[in-house]
Amino acid sequence: MADSAVTYTSHRAMAWNQGNSNKSSLVNYLSLAILSSKAILHIDPLIVNAFFAQQKEKSESRTHNIKTISLEMNMEPFAHAIIWSMFEKIKHQLNIQDPPAYVSTAEKLAKSILSLYPLFVWENKKSESLATLSWCIAAYTLVINPEAIVYLKVKPLGHANQKGFAIYATKDIIKGEYIQELLGLMPEDRTKNYTDLSTITPHPDNRNQDKNSSFDEKLLIGPIRFINHRCFSYNVEFVAVRDTYAFTIIATKDIKASEEILLCYGVDYFKEDGSKCLCEDCREIPEEEEEVSKNSTSQINVEEQSKANKNKRARQKERRKLGPI
Repeated sequence: MADSAVTYTSHRAMAWNQGNSNKSSLVNYLSLAILSSKAILHIDPLIVNAFFAQQKEKSESRTHNIKTISLEMNMEPFAHAIIWSMFEKIKHQLNIQDPPAYVSTAEKLAKSILSLYPLFVWENKKSESLATLSWCIAAYTLVINPEAIVYLKVKPLGHANQKGFAIYATKDIIKGEYIQELLGLMPEDRTKNYTDLSTITPHPDNRNQDKNSSFDEKLLIGPIRFINHRCFSYNVEFVAVRDTYAFTIIATKDIKASEEILLCYGVDYFKEDGSKCLCEDCREIPEEEEEVSKNSTSQINVEEQSKANKNKRARQKERRKLGPI
């Protein structure tokens, strides 16, 4: 999961015609959803914490403090554990090869959760809350389903013993193959009351209520946002699904089983000089070998230091132009 503010960008668009497989039918159904931003902000963080936070006490933590798109959380941790146990009892019914049963099971679980925890109901709008909760259950469980071609795990990220989510391939994936499980969805509207953890600039071919409106950034939810960033060694990229609010992923190179799925979040992420990027690509770029003169008080010559930093940034930008390798 992206742990820094980032606005993703998409450079391709597609119509959803990826064959007649059952998985395609399921993901196509989910991509057609129309959800409101306020309902998403209310429900998405709750279900993400319930499904992906560590629910059992262990001597050594395997997970991390999950960051969410909402500015506040309104549910106690014990409730997350109860929801997880409810999911454990029905997860065997989430069969990707049977899309109607998959959707029905997600909806049944959503109804049970709403019955047990009325707090999940957003502004007394039960039908809208049910639709949003059902979508979150169906979409997020795709990456923890044994039939998926990817899986979710927690790994060390960055410095200071930080941990975060990562997506890995369960089998070899060929260049040009769509990874349908990694679905993302924007709300139909916009709201300002969210963190900037996961946003995206809509593609012109995405569905847009106001054809004259600008394509400003919007929230992005779904398992697609668990993919980590690389500046130039990424192996997938975003694809907008035409006439929907959805995005999926396409492989830009062959990916081996157990290899991490990686995205380039977009040029806006680097803030021109790359100074805010903490991905492994940027950290692996060696520091410029430089000799700087010091004055009599042993202070670093500012002009030489500035020149060295400028050269380093130029090297970073040049390497990003290479694209996937």
